[in-house]
Amino acid sequence: MPVLSAVLTMSPDPRTRAELLRTLALDPRLSLGDPVEDRLPLVLESASREEDRQLWDQVAHSPGVVHCELAYADFSDLHLHPIS
Repeated sequence: MPVLSAVLTMSPDPRTRAELLRTLALDPRLSLGDPVEDRLPLVLESASREEDRQLWDQVAHSPGVVHCELAYADFSDLHLHPIS
């Protein structure tokens, strides 16, 4: 199960930010931290590397996200095949 932690920089617009927080809170694969000004820590958990990529793209391109910064990634339980 891929697990990523990230910090989002959110829009300065209060309505856009509130809508973003509501939308993200609905996804059970996301654990949201407490926002600090325009920054939001979160953890993304997915079942596969493919889902991980899709979820990352979905979050990073959500209305109200200005920037998405990866803080940590753990793929230790996946059997990754080396590129030969």
